Parts: sequence; structure tokens; C-alpha cells
Amino acid sequence: MELPQFRRRTDGMRCVLLPSAQVEIGNDLAESDQAPRHRVEIASFLMDAELVSVAAFARFLNSARPNDDLISAWCGVATGDRRLAHFQLDRGRKGWVPLPGTDRQPMVLVSWFGASAYSLWANSHDWRTNSTASFLPTEAQWEYAARGVTPKLFPWGDAPATLERAQVGLHRSRQTYDQLLPIATVSEYLGMSPFGLHHMAGNVWQWCADWYDPEFYQKAAASTRNPVNHQPSAVRSERGGSWIGPGSLAHSSYRRGRPPAVRGRCLGFRCIGSTDDL
Repeated sequence: MELPQFRRRTDGMRCVLLPSAQVEIGNDLAESDQAPRHRVEIASFLMDAELVSVAAFARFLNSARPNDDLISAWCGVATGDRRLAHFQLDRGRKGWVPLPGTDRQPMVLVSWFGASAYSLWANSHDWRTNSTASFLPTEAQWEYAARGVTPKLFPWGDAPATLERAQVGLHRSRQTYDQLLPIATVSEYLGMSPFGLHHMAGNVWQWCADWYDPEFYQKAAASTRNPVNHQPSAVRSERGGSWIGPGSLAHSSYRRGRPPAVRGRCLGFRCIGSTDDL
């Protein structure tokens, strides 16, 4: 599907303009937080074609110049954490730089607060004034962007997730990794959505704007125009599955969440944009 594309000036990200639509989201699985499947109206919005890369996040840190407290809140892990070897950035005399081989990987070990701050900066909004605002996709926007208007299990249809289609199911129990994790670069043609968006299934989970509520789809607010759960629950939503988990977690309707301060080796993000800012 050929759609208008734009290039964001702040970080050079290629964005796709998704049209407004009446879409079906959710899944009628019994006793599932994905139920019921329901129709919503979503206004047109811009969606990053790729996940935010390590190089782009380094550019953000070097531009924003946050203090050490903010850096600790946004990304990385504490000294002694076994995941420290997989933090993709190094801080030198001239600023933050990606470690060798990681510049085109999606940025991981980033909290919801770090993803939100980046999204504000990328959209030329002040990231210092409101820690609860963001240009992260809502769950509804993300699900629409992943599979289009018609409800399908995956971006490509109902066929199972395989390594030819998405970066899933690579981790094995007790497996350890050197510096480079088995993460595909942001531009790999995997998990491709009908709109040409990369990694809308697999590779890394993606932070969303909503607070996660397992019963949200059962509430009237979930069927309003441009739905988003603003009710705090101490857990933020994430979507998409990852290289660690099985392909079943990469279903376009699969829902789950994590506390916003958490960061993981299989968790990244992408941004949206408003057509009002074009």
C-alpha cells in the first residue's frame, strides 16, 4: 500500500501517514484481555516506519544533554546488573556513541520515561515539562498500524510466525550472550505491516502510550474515537512480541504491560506524530 511518507527533521526518521479509518481491534478469545473484538474510529496519524535505533537515541541524548538522574531514569542498568554488557551506548568525552555493531539495532534497555522523552523531543515538543505526555502510539493506533483495517493474527495474515517473517523465538533456557544480542536491525524486512512498517511483529516489544488494564477492552472508553487508557494502573502497555518469546506473543492483538521504570533487552519503541505538526 503506497502511502504519503515524510522525513522528521529532528532525528531523520521516515514516517508513514496512516489514513483515518474505522477498524476492528482485539480478539474474541475467551477469558482474554484482548476481548471483545470491537470497532473503533482512528484519526489519521504519522507512524515511524522503523523502530528508534541506537544511533538515533544517542543523537537525542547528545542534543537534550540530560543530567545523570534523568539518564538513570531513561536508559541503561545499574552497575552489577548482568544486563550491563548489553547496554548499547558508551559515554565518551564528546558525548554518547553506539557501541560497535549496534548503531542500527533498535534501542533497548530504555524505560517508558526514556521512550516518552525521546518522542517529545523528536516531535519538537519540550520533553522537560510533562513526564506523562508522549508521542508513543496508543494500543489502538499500534494494532491498526500492525495489521491494517481487517483483523488478522499477524501483519502478514494468519500464517504462523516463522523466522522468515519475524524475529521471534530465538532465546533458549539458560542461553547467554556476548555483547551483541540477536536483534535484527531496524530496517530488516521482517514483521512488515500492510503499511510498510518494519518489525510490527517480533524483534523487540514496543512501549505504548496507554496505561495497561486487562479489562480495558470491555469498557465503553475502549470503543470511543481514538481510544486510549488514561487511568493510571502502575503498568504501561507494550505490544509486538520479541526475539525472546514464541511467535504466539507477536499476535497483533496480544496485550501485556510492564511498570514504566522497567527496561529490558527485548523492549524498545517507535514514535507517532500528529498531522497538525506537518
